[in-house]
Amino acid sequence: MVSESSYVRITKPIMVREVALASDVLRLMKSEDKRVALVTGEKGIVGSVTREKIERALSMGHDVQVKELMSANVITVSGNEDYLDLLTLIVKNKLDCVVVMRGRKVEGVITLGDVLYTIQKRALVQ
Repeated sequence: MVSESSYVRITKPIMVREVALASDVLRLMKSEDKRVALVTGEKGIVGSVTREKIERALSMGHDVQVKELMSANVITVSGNEDYLDLLTLIVKNKLDCVVVMRGRKVEGVITLGDVLYTIQKRALVQ
């Protein structure tokens, strides 16, 4: 059970294939107002990519497959972790996000922004 003090916002992710073009993924991210997408391959989740990485690549004229831009470092969590532990995990491993799994199903992602949002909310309550 998650205590109210450790709650961290979980964001529903966009799932894209690793062969998708960056421009197509960016269009989808903008239409759904998402900052991160999980990249899938034959063996499930193979990475994540941020809107900022895609925008940077496209601004330099590189409309490549997202597998060329993604971070292949994928760490899964249960979603019951304390927000300070998640902050440490994300920063230490230089992650775009951690993937929240419920069994074998992707429940969502937790980004650095989600953790910082929780810290800010907690500071305002105290």
